[in-house]
Amino acid sequence: MTATILAVDGLSVSFGGIQALQRVTFEIAPGRIVGIMGPNGAGKTTLFNLITGVYRPSAGVIRFGDRELQGLPPSRICRSGIARTFQSGRPFMNMTARDNVLTGLLYGQQPAASRGEAGHEAERLLDFVGLLPRADRPVASLNLMERKIVELARALATRPKLLLLDELMAGLNPNDLAPAIAIIRRIRDELGVTVFWIEHIMQVLMNTCEHLIVLHHGEKLAEGMPQAVAGDPAVAEAYFGKKGRRELV
Repeated sequence: MTATILAVDGLSVSFGGIQALQRVTFEIAPGRIVGIMGPNGAGKTTLFNLITGVYRPSAGVIRFGDRELQGLPPSRICRSGIARTFQSGRPFMNMTARDNVLTGLLYGQQPAASRGEAGHEAERLLDFVGLLPRADRPVASLNLMERKIVELARALATRPKLLLLDELMAGLNPNDLAPAIAIIRRIRDELGVTVFWIEHIMQVLMNTCEHLIVLHHGEKLAEGMPQAVAGDPAVAEAYFGKKGRRELV
């Protein structure tokens, strides 16, 4: 197994003179759950948009395994083995949960050989995330957590090696957090998918991730194991300011 599944080197992007990311560099080892954190506007979703081809970088290199991704369209990047969810949630609301997952299966990295095969795999994935009883309900009729899990299942249906999660927990009831975390751990442990995860709920990242990357004003501020990052004075200052500096956990 390669020592690095994703490598970002000197990644920068600007929009209309505003530097959104500047010389960001890091590597992600396969088989890990890696968190990315930072205050609002730090550049986290911008980073995901660069990795998945929504934006093109002004400078820098993105390597997925031994392949460079910068300049490739999102469809090619998805078929290479990277899937994502979106901060605002983007399931197909007028379709059923089953048909959302079928979409991923038919157009992802390894399209199903037949609709019958796709249907069987869709049921397996919906069962995996706990939504099989709601498979034939329109997504618009589901609650917030269920909609987010449908989008997650659709992303898994593309058969990714690397899964990018953009604030999967945002807006969830506190009682929904533990089941969602359990699914993420199973994605890594049972499916062998590496997870790269943006989240604003610090306790969730600290208790789930093995490695954290912190962005601030478009630059990498810190990186390391969760407890080391939590104790970094620069990270605490970025979140709370000099006068309000305190422990993150």
